Amino acid sequence: MANTDSFAPPPEATAEELRGLAAGARGLAREAYLRQADVAAAGGLGRFLGLYTRAGDRVPAYREARGGVVRWRLRYDVEGRYKALTLPSGRAGRTLENLGLVERLEAAPAEVRILDEQGRGVPRVVVRRTGCEYGTDAVPWRGEDHEHGGGTGG
Repeated sequence: MANTDSFAPPPEATAEELRGLAAGARGLAREAYLRQADVAAAGGLGRFLGLYTRAGDRVPAYREARGGVVRWRLRYDVEGRYKALTLPSGRAGRTLENLGLVERLEAAPAEVRILDEQGRGVPRVVVRRTGCEYGTDAVPWRGEDHEHGGGTGG
């Protein structure tokens, strides 16, 4: 299980102040300040992949990576109870396309964390969702690369 440490920049720091702190930092701290500056500049939002219908409706699903495999976990209602359905993510599987689903970039509330794999890997900086894991609080990404066929984010 991964151990995460919150990255705590100065309270209410602006993107410009965070970039200034990054200039004097090194390694993970520098990368964390730069990523936090991006989140601050976007109003506390990070860029993630979301699952949508071809018509543009958000599907209640979250992306997970386990054992080197990235998949979507969908919620669907069966007799008043939610069950989970797992589908492959990215270009490798045609399952999403066959179901009329597409991965798109979206913006959602985010925080920056330093992730330590407890000796199994190199610590790294990640941007994580802080809102609903199923993306109910996400909005379509309005920046570059709006349509996305697979890859990063979560």
